[in-house]
Amino acid sequence: MVLSIAVAATLCGMKGYKAMAGWAQDLGQKAHERLGCRRVDGKYVVPSESIIRDVLTPPDHGRIETRIPRPISKP
Repeated sequence: MVLSIAVAATLCGMKGYKAMAGWAQDLGQKAHERLGCRRVDGKYVVPSESIIRDVLTPPDHGRIETRIPRPISKP
């Protein structure tokens, strides 16, 4: 869903996460449904700017590796 919003927003000239989120928020419920937004209490909900940013930002592999414990080697 985030990728469909990002692609559609970009095709409509939006640049940046804030612009993408605002663009998606301004759409109607039918468009939210078509973009695959989740449904909460009978309404389709657009992901927040931070969710869009987190999904579209590549991970920092160095940071991830420092947080994953190394396996204990057997002697």
